[in-house]
Amino acid sequence: MNISLIKGTTDWRTMRVEDIHQHDGSVNVVEFAKKVAADYDARDVYDPFAIIDLDVVKGQLKLWNFALPSVKPYYAVKCNPDLNVLKTLSAYGACFDCASVAEMEQVLGNGLASSDEIILAHPIKSRHCIEYATENQITMMTLDSVEELRKIVSITSDAKIRVNGFESLVDLNKKFGADEITSKLIFHEAAKLGAKIHGISFHIGSGVENCRPMALSLASARKLLDYGRMLGHPVDILDIGGGFMATNGKSFLKVGHFIENTLSSCFEDIELTVIAEPGRFLVTDAQYVATRVSQVVMKSISEDLPASHSIYLNDGVYGSFNFVLTEQRKVEGKPLLVGGMFHFFTNVMVATGYLTDARRAKIRRKTGVGFLEDYFLRRFVFLSRS
Repeated sequence: MNISLIKGTTDWRTMRVEDIHQHDGSVNVVEFAKKVAADYDARDVYDPFAIIDLDVVKGQLKLWNFALPSVKPYYAVKCNPDLNVLKTLSAYGACFDCASVAEMEQVLGNGLASSDEIILAHPIKSRHCIEYATENQITMMTLDSVEELRKIVSITSDAKIRVNGFESLVDLNKKFGADEITSKLIFHEAAKLGAKIHGISFHIGSGVENCRPMALSLASARKLLDYGRMLGHPVDILDIGGGFMATNGKSFLKVGHFIENTLSSCFEDIELTVIAEPGRFLVTDAQYVATRVSQVVMKSISEDLPASHSIYLNDGVYGSFNFVLTEQRKVEGKPLLVGGMFHFFTNVMVATGYLTDARRAKIRRKTGVGFLEDYFLRRFVFLSRS
C-alpha cells in the first residue's frame, strides 16, 4: 500500500509541498494513522494531519477508464494538489485541469504532463494567467463570455478555445457558464476576430448521479457544435465537466454506461475528442483526516434532553470539511489509540463551527468519566470523508 502523509495542515489550498511524505510498503491506513498520532502525542504536536491512500486513487482511475473508456480524464488539480496524488495519476495516464498559474507550475515543474495534456479550465482568467499558459504552449482554454474571448485573442492567436455552455447538489452555472444565446454570440464574435473555437464544455454541477441533466447537456452541446461548425469553427473537442460522485461505484457505472451510449448516438457521425474534469471522484474515498480534540465541554441543549458533551476539534468546515456546508454530507469519525467505551449525548464542534451532530455517539476511552476531558485533550479523532 502506498500512502501520502500530509503534515501540519489539512487545507489543500494552503498545503506546502515540503509537508508531503510518501510511505511505501504493506500497511493498514488506520494502523499507520495510529503510529503518526502516537508520535504526535509523544512530541506534543497539536496539528491535524491527513492521509491519502494512493492505491485507492489508482483504483478510482481504473474504474473511470472501465466505465468511460472514450472519455479522457483531466484531473482537477484544485481538488487536491498533493504531489503524490498528481504523480500517481500521471503515472497511470491521467491529464490535468488547471485553474491557476500555481497549478500549471506544479504540473509542469514536476514533469507530470506535457503542455498538450493540460487545460486551463477557468472561464475568467487574469492576463498573467493567459500569458503564462501561452509562454508554456498550453493552448486549451475555457471561456464563457465575449469579454474573455477578446482578452484571450488580444494575447494569443494560438489558443484552442472552448465555450463553457451550460439536478446537482452545487449549481456552479449560476456563477459560470454561457447560455445558448451567449454561446452563439461567442461563436460570431470569434469569427469576426479571426479566432477559432475548438470545443464545447459544460459542467452540470457537483453530485452527478442523475442521467437526465447529462442527457440534456449532451443534446445542447450537439446543437452548439453544429452551429459552430456552420460558422466555420473546427469544433472537435467536447468536455463533459466534473462533479462525478465517488461514493457509489454502481451508480457511477450506470452513469458511465449512459454517457457512453449517449455519446455514440449523439456524435456517431463526427470525429470528436471527449474529455472530462473529475476531481473528487478520484481522491475523495482515498482521504482521511486525523484532527485533535481541543476541548470537551458539558452543555445543556434543552430541558427534554440530558446534558451533552460538546467536543471541539482543530479542523473543520472552513478547512478540510467544507463539503459539509456545500453538499450537506456527513462525516464519520472514530478515536485513535483507545480502549473501553463510554456512551453519551454529544455534539462534535470544530475550530470554525459545527462539524456534525452525532446523537448517542460512542466514544472510546481508557478509564473513568473524570479522565475523559484530559484524555481527549491529548488524542486524535480519525475522520473519513463519507
